[in-house]
Amino acid sequence: MSQPQKPNGASDSARPSCAYCGSTDTELISLFGQTLMGSQYYCKTCHTVFEAVRWTDSLDHDENGEPR
Repeated sequence: MSQPQKPNGASDSARPSCAYCGSTDTELISLFGQTLMGSQYYCKTCHTVFEAVRWTDSLDHDENGEPR
């Protein structure tokens, strides 16, 4: 079975942009969200918690987006 394709605009960055304000000043607060394929992030700009889809290759980066 092949891997699902990322939607346009999806990032490999360990820090996705905020789903509410678009800021990239976010931090990982939980590797797993309400689903196994999502991670929870906190936006330092608008102070909102949001979930982002965790792509398999995004786990190969540290919290700064640098390759491991």
